[in-house]
Order: sequence, then structure tokens, then C-alpha cells
Amino acid sequence: MVKGCMLRMGYTGPLNNANYLKACFMKPYKFFIHLVVHALSHRKGGYDVMKDYQMRMVTALVLNKKYNFSRIIFHYMKDNITSGSKTWVYPRFVQMMIDHAYPNLVKDEQNDLLVLNHMDNEKLIRLSKYHKNWPEPKTKTNFFGFIKNANYEDPDPINHLKWGNDEEMKEKSAADELKRFEDFSETRNDWFTKEVKVKKRGGKRTPKVQAEEGSTSQP
Repeated sequence: MVKGCMLRMGYTGPLNNANYLKACFMKPYKFFIHLVVHALSHRKGGYDVMKDYQMRMVTALVLNKKYNFSRIIFHYMKDNITSGSKTWVYPRFVQMMIDHAYPNLVKDEQNDLLVLNHMDNEKLIRLSKYHKNWPEPKTKTNFFGFIKNANYEDPDPINHLKWGNDEEMKEKSAADELKRFEDFSETRNDWFTKEVKVKKRGGKRTPKVQAEEGSTSQP
């Protein structure tokens, strides 16, 4: 589902990589992904590359799917606290929780407020440019899903396999997307785990389940 949504958004990069390049999307979706990565990502840099969980967030927003964003935020906030890092993550959400818990808390504007730099025209111009190694995609894509229609409904709320409703899956673009899937290799299952075979002296080999975040058919 996630990979299908990426193809509908005009993604031209390889599907089997662990990371996905923002530069492989058309400008409108490139800008949209840029906003999601900056607002909802725990990363402190490397915003040109996206992980699987970040593309699942983008897919959930585009297809109007229910998604536990707060779980991701608290998960990486906890990791950041236990890692010893002195860098803030999700400062906007921390401030919202403080404001909700202590609405009358007095704030020192000189020392207590974290100043965030907003996007300006210079950053927009820089975002619109492409690298010579990753030129602007030639495939033209249209808006779809919740971005196009505010009344758009989740096309597959049960199995989370479809990236379009019945009408959208009849379009020619859907056939092209399915064609691209012939080279796609699914290596992880719906429970974010993969089997790792461990060698043992004597006896039979048994698979060991190792928890790992990764690609999934669910949001």
C-alpha cells in the first residue's frame, strides 16, 4: 500500500531500498513530504532521506487513514531521553502538552521560549531545485486522495492493501503502478519482524524472531 501510494505520487526511485529520496518526487509532493519530515520526524538532520515509518505517515495523510502519530512521537521522545542527547525533538508537541497541563504557567519570553525559524522564499526556492544525480522526475502526477478531496474516504480501512478506491484502481496509472511492483521484493511482514535463522551446534536450525521497525502493508 505504501509503495503503491509512493508510485501514485510519482516516485521514480528504487522501491527495494531501505531509504527513499525526497528528490524522486514531483515538486508538490516533495514540498508536502518536506513538511511532514520536519514536523513529525525525530531526525536532527538528513532531511533529504526518508525512512519507512515516515512514508507510512505520509501515506496515512494522503489516503485519510487512521494512524497512531502520538505513538511514534512518544517512542522517539523516549529514545532521545535515554540516549543522552542534548538535542530537543518534537518541541512543538512538548509545548502543547505543557500549555494543556499548565495553562496559567508564566513564561519568560527571553529564556523559556524556543524560537523556531519558519520557511521563507529562499528555502522554498532551494527546495524546488533538483540535484544533477537526481534530476526532476519527468512523470506528471495529479493530486489524489485526501489532498484533492476533503471528503475522501480510506480506500481500504481493514486490510490496508489498496492505495486507491475502486474507481482510482481502474485508471491507467494504476496498471502502470502494478507493473512497477513486479520488481518489488517484500522482505518484512505485517508485525514489523523478520525471521533470522540462527546456527546451532547439532540438531535442527530454528528461526529466531527479531523485532524491527520496517516496511509494512499496514499504516
